[in-house]
Amino acid sequence: MESKLGKAAAWAGIVAIPITLATWLLPRTSPSVGDFPSQPLPQPSMLSIDHAYIQLYDDHDFGDRCLTIRYPKAVTDMNHATSDDGELGYDGKATSVQWLVPKGYKAILWENNSFGGRRYELPGTGVMQSLSNLGGFGGKTSSVSWEKETDKDDDAPPAGAGGAEQ
Repeated sequence: MESKLGKAAAWAGIVAIPITLATWLLPRTSPSVGDFPSQPLPQPSMLSIDHAYIQLYDDHDFGDRCLTIRYPKAVTDMNHATSDDGELGYDGKATSVQWLVPKGYKAILWENNSFGGRRYELPGTGVMQSLSNLGGFGGKTSSVSWEKETDKDDDAPPAGAGGAEQ
């Protein structure tokens, strides 16, 4: 006795193949990355210093607490800075950083309060930059400032992986 589906398939000229056979006949490869044209991810960009900011994170790879500092605010003592979650005190916490600063400007992380000691420069490129690990400067930021680059620096390529310890 034929099922209704079998009669309909036979009437329409369709051959019914069991599911297990159909899966055996299908190609066993999945599409690979090369099968699709690559599209760059959109990058936030900027031309005006008025919207520049840096985001400092407690942990490597942008984890835990975050402190956002927007231009033109400078922080002379991170002990008095309030993180984005409202907690007071951020001295010596930063171990990773993201920044969006236009070309011709830079944000500077300072080892000591009131912009003293060693400095780590975050040069402006006009696109979002990030360092998931501040390396030897991690956990040492005590103050933050902004600078306009001099004419001689405008043509120089950014040092290292986006930041430069001096």
